[in-house]
Amino acid sequence: MRNSALIDGLARALLAGEPTSHLLLDRCRRALGRSWRWLRPLTDRYLKKFGTARPRRREAVDFLRNDIGLRRASAKYSDQFVIADFWTERQFMLPTEWSRNVPAIDSTGDLAKWLGLNPADLRWFADLKALGYKQREPRLEHYHYRILAKRFGAIRLIEAPKPRLKDLQRQIQLWILQKLPAHPAAHGFIAGRSIRTFAAPHVGRMVVLRMDLRDFFPTFGGVRIQNVFRTLGYPEAVADLLGGVCTNAIPIRVWRDLGAGVNPERVVDLRKLYARPHLPQGAPTSPFLANICCYRLDCRLSAFARSSGAAYTRYADDRVPRVRKAERLSSAQLLN
Repeated sequence: MRNSALIDGLARALLAGEPTSHLLLDRCRRALGRSWRWLRPLTDRYLKKFGTARPRRREAVDFLRNDIGLRRASAKYSDQFVIADFWTERQFMLPTEWSRNVPAIDSTGDLAKWLGLNPADLRWFADLKALGYKQREPRLEHYHYRILAKRFGAIRLIEAPKPRLKDLQRQIQLWILQKLPAHPAAHGFIAGRSIRTFAAPHVGRMVVLRMDLRDFFPTFGGVRIQNVFRTLGYPEAVADLLGGVCTNAIPIRVWRDLGAGVNPERVVDLRKLYARPHLPQGAPTSPFLANICCYRLDCRLSAFARSSGAAYTRYADDRVPRVRKAERLSSAQLLN
C-alpha cells in the first residue's frame, strides 16, 4: 500500500470520533482490519501531542507523516497493509472544560440557523477566502474604515462593522464569548472591572512599570481566532466560520486616502499587518477574543510578578475617538 493511502486512512480514523485512548486505538484497528502492535504507541503519541483537542485534518496528516514509529512500520509492513474501513470524519462538538457554558453547534448548517442566515450568506460574512481584501466597491464591504494619527507618528485604524455583521458579532459575544472566564489580571471589557480596578493594586507602590503593546488587536491573526473556537470544542468547519465572522482583512483601497499627520512610512508596515485576517478594532467580539488569547500570557506574567513580590494587571480599551461633526458620514454613505 502507498504511504499516502495509509496516512489518509489513519487520519480519518483518528478524527472520526472522541480522542480518548481506547476509542482512538479501536478506530485505527478497525481501519487497518487488525491489531498491529505499533498502533497503541502511535495513538499514545497522538494524544500526547494534541490532547483532547481536535486538530485540523492537515495537522493530523502532518503528525502521521512525520511520526518515526509509523515510518518504520510502513517500511517494514507496507505490503501487508490494507484499509478495511474508511472512516467518515464526523462533525460534532467535543466536550471541553469551557464547552459546557456555550451553545452546541455541530455543523455549518446548525451555525447558519443559529445566526439566522442561510449558508451562502454565512460564507459571505465569514469571507474565509479574504475576498474583501480585493474589494474595490465600499458599498459591498462589511466595515467602515477610518485612519487616525496618534502621537509619535503612530496610527490607529478603526474598523467599524456595518449593522448586519455587528448583530452577528454581538450574538457570538453574548452567547459564547461572555460565557468564558477571564483571568483575574485582565481588567478591560469585563463586567465589574475597570480602569480603577486595574490601577488599584499599584497604588502606593514605589516602583510601577508600565508597558504599552503596539498594534494590539491586529496582531491576533485569523488562524489563532479560529483555534480559540476549536478549543471550545467546535468542529473545524464551524470554528473556521465563527473565526471568519470575527476577523477582517483590510482592502487595499483604504490606505490610499491618508489623513493629516499620518506617517506614510509607518503605513508600509501596517499594510502588511492588516492585509491578513485579524481582530478588527471596533468589532464587539475583538476585546473578548483578545482577552482569551492573552489568558496564558496573563498566567505567566502574574506568576512572574508574584515571585518578585510585585503585582501584575492588564488593561485594554477599544474606544473610538469622537468624530467632529464635519467628519461624520451622511446616512446615505453608511450603506448597510
